[in-house]
Amino acid sequence: MKSVEDPGAELSPLDAEAAAAVSLTTEQIRKAMSLAEGLADLDQRNQRLALLCRQLAGPVVPALAATVLRLDGPNWEKKPRLLSQAIAPAADASTAEYVSRTLLKCVRERKLPVLASNRDASADDDAQLSMSPDEASVVAMAGPLRTDAESMDILYLLMPAGYGTAQWLALISIATQQFEAADRAAEARVRAEREAAVQRDLQRAREIQHALVPQSQTHAGLEVAIGFEPCHEVGGDYVDVVPMPDGSTCLALADVCGKGIQAALVCASLHGMLRACVNAGLDIASVGQTLNAYLVEHLPEGGFATLVAAAVDPASGQVEVFNAGHPPPLLVKPDGSAAPIDAGIQTPLGVQPYDEPQTQSLALGPGAAILLYSDGITEGRDADGKMLGIDALAASTPNWMASASPGQDGIDAALAALMQSAHDRREGAPPEDDCTALLARRAAE
Repeated sequence: MKSVEDPGAELSPLDAEAAAAVSLTTEQIRKAMSLAEGLADLDQRNQRLALLCRQLAGPVVPALAATVLRLDGPNWEKKPRLLSQAIAPAADASTAEYVSRTLLKCVRERKLPVLASNRDASADDDAQLSMSPDEASVVAMAGPLRTDAESMDILYLLMPAGYGTAQWLALISIATQQFEAADRAAEARVRAEREAAVQRDLQRAREIQHALVPQSQTHAGLEVAIGFEPCHEVGGDYVDVVPMPDGSTCLALADVCGKGIQAALVCASLHGMLRACVNAGLDIASVGQTLNAYLVEHLPEGGFATLVAAAVDPASGQVEVFNAGHPPPLLVKPDGSAAPIDAGIQTPLGVQPYDEPQTQSLALGPGAAILLYSDGITEGRDADGKMLGIDALAASTPNWMASASPGQDGIDAALAALMQSAHDRREGAPPEDDCTALLARRAAE
């Protein structure tokens, strides 16, 4: 395809005033409207462009050639890009070999349909419109199909001279509008289908993630309750309860940097890694060190996860706490009063290797409990924008622990009261961050 100047062309833009004066027959309008048939059913835009060109250079509009060109950037005149083309069966293939830069420039500048015809078929011009000089029985029409900041797609038609009228230019204008509407409808449909597929995937991921959360249960003298409320379809919090080979129970709660699918994938990795480490008989410090080494190697730059893990021996009440940059767990006494366990803290997982991870030992008496939670609980804001904070959470513990009657039902009720209080602080607003809590109480003797 060659683009040439055509000083002999007379250009007639179809502006609003000219369009208002055009009178189309019913048959012409029917043909223009029929151009949209089938376009919106095609997923790919190149398919829609090809069908449009075939309709225009065939059964619907008697164009000799229908071409769609893309004008890219300031140097578009050097080489307009061919997007699609159809040539009528009865037309010579060389008919569409030339295009008029003058006509393209007019459409580009005015963003309106334009009709061009030869000023004088006998004129001694180097180029007559978009045809060779000896073919004077042709007119060209062009109109914008799509325009953005970087480019413009133009429909370029070569028609027999008898069709070089304002009525046919108006019909072609309707055709471009029909294509734009079909284009938007098809793209909206494809986008909706993709979004629906994403939502289905997210729903399946949500179901899988919730299935990985242990249900409230008793672990050989330890009553455990869990609350898990992700702020999106899938969350970046990981919570688990895993029996250890020595008879202790591993309690773990992690908060992965970020939200959504990426954070959920890291959570799934932590789930598998932590359980493998515990089942291999590693102590809680070695579990933390192994998880950290794994995330240092595999997380992208800037990624990290906080983790608090505790190995609880229900028989003796001995607890070993490992904390990697996570909010401190609370030690809850049988009377409901609580205090943070501010010890055994190192950098979050995935930031840097640990030389020798630190842990904190403490005793959990009969009827006492330990609370692990994510910062979605302590950083939840009330209607005035005020965060709860760790101290306020500890101070509120007697309120929701009042529901903790003896037995599993009591610890479930206490945890539910805690999650409800976090919900009430938001006054019904969705959480800004994942809200997760694990409450484990040593059974009373």
